[in-house]
Amino acid sequence: MANVFQSTILRTSRHRSSPSLFSLPGLTARPWHRSDLFEFTDVLKANFDTIRNEYHDVARTTKSDYDTGGSEHKLHKGDWDWHSYIQKGKKNPRFRDHCPKTCEILDSIPGLMTNIPFAYSFFSTLHPDASIGAHTGPCNLRLRCHFPLYVPKDDSDIGLRVAGQTKRWKEGEPMVFDDSFVHDAWNRGRSERVVLLFDFWHPEVHLDEREEIVAMFAKAREKGWMSSS
Repeated sequence: MANVFQSTILRTSRHRSSPSLFSLPGLTARPWHRSDLFEFTDVLKANFDTIRNEYHDVARTTKSDYDTGGSEHKLHKGDWDWHSYIQKGKKNPRFRDHCPKTCEILDSIPGLMTNIPFAYSFFSTLHPDASIGAHTGPCNLRLRCHFPLYVPKDDSDIGLRVAGQTKRWKEGEPMVFDDSFVHDAWNRGRSERVVLLFDFWHPEVHLDEREEIVAMFAKAREKGWMSSS
């Protein structure tokens, strides 16, 4: 649904949901969602120290698995590290060795997205003087949560902007947004910004619809219509 028309009048609005690949009609679309409406955010906050300690373990002992050949590589400047539990819908079992409690919490989240290529969960480390350019996510099926573990000091120029609305990360305070809106992020602070990022199904996508969508992508992989990697 993005940029089908070349007219400047008809181009996708920065303030309108505009997924780049797949759109399910009829879903409520808003850039930011109240995090306190999701019960799992209380669980995240209650386990802040444990999750942060597990981040240290995996970051210290494993390399970033961010694919610099992927499309995201063209969006960012500076250093951006990923330590992934879920990439393109597939779980990384080695992540659990370092982060058992984090995995337990993620797996307990109702609607945690897996088994489709639009599903991700990882520790995202945006280093000083790094930025991620404006882009839209591939679909409107998901919402995305950032759980900030480390945030540069208050006087730093940092932010996440979704549909023109900018918010600052705050340590231990989850943020929920719809990444099918144009969004960008930057860290011009003097230290790393680290969040636990994960995708979960848009609450208005019914269980039977989720099952059909997962089956659709499984069929596409089986038929060779899309990469299984």
